[in-house]
Amino acid sequence: HYPLRRQRQMCIRDSGKGSAAPPGARWNKGRSWDGIGNWCDDATAEEICLAVDKLSAEDKRLTVVKAIKFLLSSYAEKRALTYLDGKGQEIEVQTFSDVMDCADRIAAYLQREMGLRPGDRAVLLYPPGQEFILAFLGCIVAGVVAVPVYPPHPYRMETDLPRLNMIVNNSGCKVALTDSQYMLVIRGIAVKNMLSRVGLAKGATWPNLRNVQTDKIRKSYAHTELLVEPDPDPDDLAFLQYTSGSTSFPKGVMVTHANLIAQVRLLSLRSVGIFGYTNQLNVVSWLPQYHDMGLIGIFLECLSTGTHLIYMTPISFLQDPTMWLYTLHRYRAAVTCAPNFAFALAQRKTSEALRDSMDLS
Repeated sequence: HYPLRRQRQMCIRDSGKGSAAPPGARWNKGRSWDGIGNWCDDATAEEICLAVDKLSAEDKRLTVVKAIKFLLSSYAEKRALTYLDGKGQEIEVQTFSDVMDCADRIAAYLQREMGLRPGDRAVLLYPPGQEFILAFLGCIVAGVVAVPVYPPHPYRMETDLPRLNMIVNNSGCKVALTDSQYMLVIRGIAVKNMLSRVGLAKGATWPNLRNVQTDKIRKSYAHTELLVEPDPDPDDLAFLQYTSGSTSFPKGVMVTHANLIAQVRLLSLRSVGIFGYTNQLNVVSWLPQYHDMGLIGIFLECLSTGTHLIYMTPISFLQDPTMWLYTLHRYRAAVTCAPNFAFALAQRKTSEALRDSMDLS
């Protein structure tokens, strides 16, 4: 039995004042029902979720991007995403307006400069950090089908690159989206292999795709207007999610816009119905961004409901599990989610005195 696991087995923190908000009250940064604080908005999470639910009932072509833009009139300058470095310090804070502005610039670049049109595919190759979700949203804005893939490790190219090539060929991707830091590492490894005359195994070559470094695009590209405004049907693909390929060939799962909206609605209304929390709570996560729980359950869920997400990378968590606990304490986080091993690891790496010094109630 792990004390931390017992406290967080539902991934939602107990407010200490019951799960439901008093009528008309709002949950502020000071963790009490005493009016509307700087981190809260005039609407409760229940009101927002019901509004998005009503919107999805009226607009059968609703996408997660439309749901986020639906909130911009009230949430534009509120914190959406806060990214932490390996020491727990903030390296970038993005408001809801920032997120959509970056997504719009990436989308415009994909259409205007790369010639992509709705239905084309793009593989997303990002180390954990702030660039992945912006590129993912940019693809949805442009109508491009995103194919998130865990990026090949620089020192495991012989095994990782054949898997990547299988996915690229199977999905029909036309471009690879990544960031400048990762591309610099990949090019460095390629030069090192060439100079040392180390040949990669057959099939272990970088896919023959045009590479787009979106961290540069989202900061400097001038256009945000699309050439072709997508209007996807609910059953059109939003993204392709591939299995790891560790036991067999990677297999693609087709996730539609209707699938995404249904999952976000379910998670939102379920949380409100059970726990009664308001919006603009702080959520802390280190889950990988490429698959269900991290991508849909954390990032898209938070962005679609006006919730502030504080994100640290999986590597940061593994290097120092205590930073996860301290971040929960520091930001007075109400929600976190992790597999069982993470709670066990956090308990082993911390003393009872250290845990008692942090408010993890």
